[in-house]
Amino acid sequence: MVLKTWLDVPEEHDFSIENLPFGIFSTAANTHARPGIAIGRFIVDLDALAETEAFSMYCTCQFPHSVLKQSTLNEFAALGRETVNAVRIFVKYLLVEMTPILRDDKVLRENCIVDTEAVRVEMHLPMQIGDFTDFLNSRTVRPPSIARRYLK
Repeated sequence: MVLKTWLDVPEEHDFSIENLPFGIFSTAANTHARPGIAIGRFIVDLDALAETEAFSMYCTCQFPHSVLKQSTLNEFAALGRETVNAVRIFVKYLLVEMTPILRDDKVLRENCIVDTEAVRVEMHLPMQIGDFTDFLNSRTVRPPSIARRYLK
């Protein structure tokens, strides 16, 4: 069974209802970088969604919603795969054709769905990575050393 969304998203789009990636974005109207989920040309604003009754009533997972106000996904990802997947499944549920929660509530939809063709959106790095060291360079022979060996 192919899932369909009530949003105008081509089935062949990289970010279809079957592939809902998390990211961090901001808009000209709200410059606070915050989590969202992409679907087609739209972004579901997770910060705005977490403030709604729909989130508290229908999302089955329990976690501190303050993580959806952060400017990175670090704290959200630290909650574990089960929580992250539950939020993704909840958003997918809201976006499928047969679910009226966002589809039929114009105010809720306008607060939680950002159309990237209608609003200027800036994407940000989703994670803050600290203390990364690439040890591969210490194990590889440098290309000039290899070339010298064959040029002799």
